[in-house]
Amino acid sequence: MEERILGSLTNDKEIMLLILFIIQNFKDDVSRDQIHEIALLGDSANYFDVNSNIDSLLKLDIIACNDDVFSLTEKGEEAISLLSNDLPLHIRNRAIINATKVLIKSRIEKDTPCEIVETDEGFNFVCKGLENGKTAFEVMINVDTIEQAKILKANYKRDPFKIFRTIIDVLSESGAKSDNN
Repeated sequence: MEERILGSLTNDKEIMLLILFIIQNFKDDVSRDQIHEIALLGDSANYFDVNSNIDSLLKLDIIACNDDVFSLTEKGEEAISLLSNDLPLHIRNRAIINATKVLIKSRIEKDTPCEIVETDEGFNFVCKGLENGKTAFEVMINVDTIEQAKILKANYKRDPFKIFRTIIDVLSESGAKSDNN
């Protein structure tokens, strides 16, 4: 007998409903990777089943994909409105919680981009804080090796706002001495 993780879906119909439910309830554009991440975060379904069912839904014209952004077609809207209650409640709740996590992560990544740029002097690690799509902060650190730059990037990704909070705290420190003496 197949071992099944508590609450995981193995039936194609349920996995298709999960995919439709994710697309319907994700408030931003949703990509294939995000659909996978939402389904996998809670062990709701496995990667290969999700992937093959996305392809099936595309072939059946139940979902559409434009520039890796998925949406429901008219058939998809009708299917999820009629069948969403066939998806177990705990799976629907888990999908909404996981979609929220993925959405927050996506927005943080969008608002705090970073990159490593090779230069003649080594590598520049550049991180930005965006507000309304405009650069509010930009920090560049030059390091000698790509390994150092990767460490900076990994640390930044863990808490991208920490550097900006620290800068604001230092610059707005009460009782700071003025250089206007």
